[in-house]
Amino acid sequence: MKKIILYFNLLVCLFCLHSCIDDTGNYTYIDEESLFPVVIDGLVADTTVLKGSILELSPIILNDDPSRYSYSWYIMDYTAGGFIPRQWELGEEKDLKWEVSLDPALYRLEFRIKDDKLDIYTRHEMIVNITAVPTDLGLYVLKDDGNQTDIDYIGLKGERNNDILATYSESIPGTGVAMAYQYSQYTHNVENEDGTVTQKNGLSVYHILTSEDIRTYDAKDFTLYKTYEDEFYSAPENCRPQYVTYASPNVYLINDGKLHRIYTMSPNIGKFGAPYSGFYDLSGDMIPYGSYGNYMVFDCTTRSFFEINYNSTSLLPIETVSADAYTLSLQNTNYDLLCAGCNENDLIGTVIIKDRTDNSCLLMQVQGIYDPENWTYKTEWTAIQAIPSNSKVLSTTLMTQAAAPSFFYFLYENSIYSYVLSKDTPLEQRERERLSFPGETITYMTYISGFELPDESTTEALAVLTSLGNNWKLRVYALKGESTPDLNETPVLEYDGTGTARYLLYRSY
Repeated sequence: MKKIILYFNLLVCLFCLHSCIDDTGNYTYIDEESLFPVVIDGLVADTTVLKGSILELSPIILNDDPSRYSYSWYIMDYTAGGFIPRQWELGEEKDLKWEVSLDPALYRLEFRIKDDKLDIYTRHEMIVNITAVPTDLGLYVLKDDGNQTDIDYIGLKGERNNDILATYSESIPGTGVAMAYQYSQYTHNVENEDGTVTQKNGLSVYHILTSEDIRTYDAKDFTLYKTYEDEFYSAPENCRPQYVTYASPNVYLINDGKLHRIYTMSPNIGKFGAPYSGFYDLSGDMIPYGSYGNYMVFDCTTRSFFEINYNSTSLLPIETVSADAYTLSLQNTNYDLLCAGCNENDLIGTVIIKDRTDNSCLLMQVQGIYDPENWTYKTEWTAIQAIPSNSKVLSTTLMTQAAAPSFFYFLYENSIYSYVLSKDTPLEQRERERLSFPGETITYMTYISGFELPDESTTEALAVLTSLGNNWKLRVYALKGESTPDLNETPVLEYDGTGTARYLLYRSY
């Protein structure tokens, strides 16, 4: 019986094979455009809207046939943290008019056109950033009145919103130090009235440092999540915030000379852990060191340089470096760190060190160079140069590195100078005054790569904050070229406000 079944199956297979071979291809094929010629146009890839506002969208549909096609709008969670994304139906008309009622967060909005007869569809997806406060991309001025710190906001189109913290939460005690934007991956636990805990994941936040506090705010609505005591699993005795930065997957904080971090790729509740081990006192400067997320820091106790590697939980000694015929040991040196400046976007850092014995000074520059063969970055010391004793840069307290490694800007006697790294050029040509503000005090400056102007064009720019009395002023100057420190004398943007400005954050994403 089994043999009969086997022979029968073989016969069926041969018949099917014969049918395939003899198939002469008498089919009528329809290309995709003929079958479903609809094209969606007129919708952007992403947008930002305020909660409670009306979102109106009118897509342009090419080859539309309303008698045959149906339309639908859906919005869903951008990320779901391991769960099925929530989805909300918004409408079944071609044009959308929706009162934004969802909580502030990132969402995916989808417009779909369906051919009901053929049961096929096409769609357009866009990212919607719902926020509860009128702030997004642009410039954030951290300012204070000597006792309380707040933020003034300037959008890319020039829209203004002042005293954001006082408006939506409360200003922070102390004078401003620094702030950082963490665009994702922040976690916070909310304690409910019944004693249960709700965990919020994937948040975007601002970390703000003042002379008296460290605070974390939701970037969508400025809900206050943490103050100094809540920022740590065990808060340090001394609150002396020095620097904070977010380099995914880490948030780094220097407080009272110690380095703390939040590693966002493992379970956490948005708190900084214990400080990196060792007897050290960091200066507060963090210089990009090779690849993205790696930094160089200086220990004032041993006068040594260390690497912070995003994969390591300890400070790694930087032993010896070489450039420009110099070979230096960077451990237990006889040097003090005078000043440092960096460009995190372009992975360049410049430091000035001074010999404690003979007062001679060196300029050192390190850069992350992309290696296409290995798809990674390598650390390269692009300069170690002696600085003449009469150089103005030796008295600076503020530096910012350009996108080009060949020059940087520094503060000297309330004027801004450029310094060109050219050993064979006379000092008076290497150092040139670029900007001066009589009667005003320069409080901060930063180089911005790809600064977006109101007409959506971009430029390399130098942003300068000054103070006069109890008022601040911001000027943004365009460079005449990426490889030259020459600046256009007329600022492309100029704004002012109340208080003393201490720090400027430029959000481009």
